[in-house]
Amino acid sequence: MTPPAVAFLASPAASYVTGRVLAVDGGLSAQAYSVGDEPGLPAGWGYGVTAQLRVLVAGVPHPETAVPGPGGWVYTGTGTAHYLSPGPIVRVSPRGDQEIFSDTGGRVLGLAFLPGGDLVACDSTRGALVRLNPDGRTVSTILQVGGWRLRRPNGCVVDPAGGVWFTDSGSATAGEATGAVLYVDLDRGLGLVAATGLVFPNGIGLAPDGRRLYVGLTRDDALVSFPVTGPGELGAGRVIADGLASGPDGLSVAPDGRVYVALTRTSRVVAVTPDGSVDVVVEDPQRLHMPSHAGLTATGALLIPSLFGDTICVLAPLD
Repeated sequence: MTPPAVAFLASPAASYVTGRVLAVDGGLSAQAYSVGDEPGLPAGWGYGVTAQLRVLVAGVPHPETAVPGPGGWVYTGTGTAHYLSPGPIVRVSPRGDQEIFSDTGGRVLGLAFLPGGDLVACDSTRGALVRLNPDGRTVSTILQVGGWRLRRPNGCVVDPAGGVWFTDSGSATAGEATGAVLYVDLDRGLGLVAATGLVFPNGIGLAPDGRRLYVGLTRDDALVSFPVTGPGELGAGRVIADGLASGPDGLSVAPDGRVYVALTRTSRVVAVTPDGSVDVVVEDPQRLHMPSHAGLTATGALLIPSLFGDTICVLAPLD
């Protein structure tokens, strides 16, 4: 008998994740429980509880990417009026206090820290890649790379040398292949167009050894793996996971090589192995409310912002 991929109980209490099964605490032990004791779940399965899903902060309008920064603060772009509207970059303390860090004047999607502490922001409204210093002041703004005029910068990731890989989702209003993957070294002034002809590339992440770049294609429900052949240079990409229903959004790559991907419309986060195996990590429409990203902290916790809500949740291993 095979255990279920995901199981749910309709309780507003904290959620606990047990491998591929999500259960909700209704007086259950924090160590283990038998799903056979709960209505609507297959009998005979018991799992040790391994992680807890909780709300880190509420009242942050339409958070996009959530990235950990100095001092344990979490940084996120927001949409003041709706999920596509401009809004400030907000940072949230470990206790859940929030404050405005900076405002680029547009809708910030992807965020990533450079080795020296500056923050790179993908401003999709202005079609710009913006570098901000630790005080939130703009250091530089890039509007084109290698002759490619930026349309909708979306996800970004920084390599160990400080180079920035990022996606430009393009237009894709009717499925046009107008998206690209680009690379900039902001200190050296290097800018390269690494891949073109993509339909709405979105989340992006690097393998731990830096030899593969992962890109989520939202409209194609797919995750693509590109070999990295040099700074800003990619080999031919291949789809390692497709059928990611409801479109992959932001993603992060763990030290063990698994790619954590937010699937927005199903309020789900999945883990994809380098060989394409897909496991559900968590699904919770009530708390996650259409997540836009799955960020990773140094302790292995997942940061999950609610694009169509106002929360950032934390999925953290139990001590």
